[in-house]
Amino acid sequence: SPTPAPAWQLGVIPRFRRMRSRRAAVDYEQFDYIAAVRRLESQIAAIVEGRDGRPGLAAILTMRRFGTLDPWRRPRRFRRGDTGEIDGDHPENLLVDPSIAFLRGLRRHRDEGQKDFANVILLDVSGSVVQRGYPSRKFDQVVDTMVVFCEVHERLKLPYQLMCFSETPTVLRSFAECRYESLYLDPTSAHVIKDFSELVRQMYLLEHTETLDASALRQALASAGAQRGLKTILVVTDGISSDRSELWSTLGEIETRNELVPVGERLQVLAFGVGLAEQEFRASYEPVVHGHRLRCSRGRPVRDFDLLPAIVCDVLEERIRTA
Repeated sequence: SPTPAPAWQLGVIPRFRRMRSRRAAVDYEQFDYIAAVRRLESQIAAIVEGRDGRPGLAAILTMRRFGTLDPWRRPRRFRRGDTGEIDGDHPENLLVDPSIAFLRGLRRHRDEGQKDFANVILLDVSGSVVQRGYPSRKFDQVVDTMVVFCEVHERLKLPYQLMCFSETPTVLRSFAECRYESLYLDPTSAHVIKDFSELVRQMYLLEHTETLDASALRQALASAGAQRGLKTILVVTDGISSDRSELWSTLGEIETRNELVPVGERLQVLAFGVGLAEQEFRASYEPVVHGHRLRCSRGRPVRDFDLLPAIVCDVLEERIRTA
């Protein structure tokens, strides 16, 4: 009778073969963006519409932008200087003359939180991520991250820029292409998905060499700096920067800039390291200058590739919620 296969072989090898066959089915030269959106719809909807009983970003941004969840509702007409608060010192005015029953000349501004945002995402497409012609688990998750990122911004009508980088940075979709006629957010049923399949194909067919994130970060900084509102640059990479000194210099410029602008206009760099040594990665994106760690940048190692899209979007969502 044949010798039985070792237990590890029965478990690991078939699973690896299944994974390879499943990944090999993704043809990025014929990528279907709309199909990917439908596959990831539940994750996108959780961010936009909310989950676990709390409101989504659509409700939060609508309230901040218009002061009401129904921006088409005609607001009540206020008399000039009228705060709608009864003058407790003169209650007799309620009976004598309703027109003077309220406090005059005082106006309390509602704290609506941050309204304007501008976000850039930098996706690493170096050779270790893409591995063109072979199944790449890293690239699968990078593409899913891009899909969720784009869809969330399109549905919330937030300006964004999509970039990828290896030895040189490439802008796939710029701020200039993300202009919206109205900030009114359409219901989910009315949203029309734009087909960004070509952006994924372009990202896949680029040259995939070294990881030079400093030049990409500098270009992203120049683009984001011209935008209004709270700015965030997200970096997704699986490599230690090959130009760390230039990266530190760029982060230092951001730190200096943040000290000179209002809080609502500051910029934050959020970097996500896929499969990297935590100490080395944090040394790149959390440098210590004159004994103090830069506040403008944070690095977060991601050990499980499959969690990358959720982690990136959760961090971005929290930044918008708490702004």
